Amino acid sequence: MITISDEIVNQSGLDEQRFNNLKINKMGVIQKQFIKDDDGNQVGIILSIAEYQALIDQLEELEDIIAFDKAKTEPSDPMPFKDFLAELEKPT
Repeated sequence: MITISDEIVNQSGLDEQRFNNLKINKMGVIQKQFIKDDDGNQVGIILSIAEYQALIDQLEELEDIIAFDKAKTEPSDPMPFKDFLAELEKPT
C-alpha cells in the first residue's frame, strides 16, 4: 500500500489510517498508487481495472439516481400501461 502524503491526508479531513482504509461500497479497500512529476507533485493515480470499473459502475448508478429524482419532480400526466406499450411499439 502506498503511504499518502500528510498534505493529502490533511485536505481530506481524515487521519492517515482512515484515509488508507477508505471503502467504496462492494469494492473493498482502494489500493492507491500516485504518479508524481519531477517536483513531487501528484499528477495522476493508478487503479486496477477492477477498481476503475467499480468506480464507473457507481458513477452510472449515481447518474440513474439523479435522473430518477429529477423525473419524480417533473409534472406529468398518468398514462395507462397499455397506451405506454403502444407508444413504445410505434415506429419512429
